[in-house]
Amino acid sequence: MTRRLIALLVLATASAALVAARAAATTPPPPPQPPSAYVQTSNYSNGCSDWYLRSNYPMSAADPKWVTTCVNVWADDGWYYGESDSSYYWNATLQQAILFDELGWDNTGWWSDCTLYPVFIGACPA
Repeated sequence: MTRRLIALLVLATASAALVAARAAATTPPPPPQPPSAYVQTSNYSNGCSDWYLRSNYPMSAADPKWVTTCVNVWADDGWYYGESDSSYYWNATLQQAILFDELGWDNTGWWSDCTLYPVFIGACPA
């Protein structure tokens, strides 16, 4: 019984190590500089977030990307609020930030979302 337990523990530890190594291998290295080095942050009233690793839509757990989101508040009078968010992902091969999503919304319930990743067909409507 003890041998079986030890064998089971060794197998579980080896499996966990393999999963951790596989996960670490798929995590891309972060961009070498902050988003402001690649995105004109002055175009956004609230600036851009730090790089963060995104593994949910439109990215995936199998292919996560480093992302930054830049916010432009275009209306805020205390009653009405609206903003536009532009999200960029880090393309390590090209060494640049690539626009992949533009989201606009206001507090009346209006919103518009244009996701370009991974297909990049056309452009978001103005």
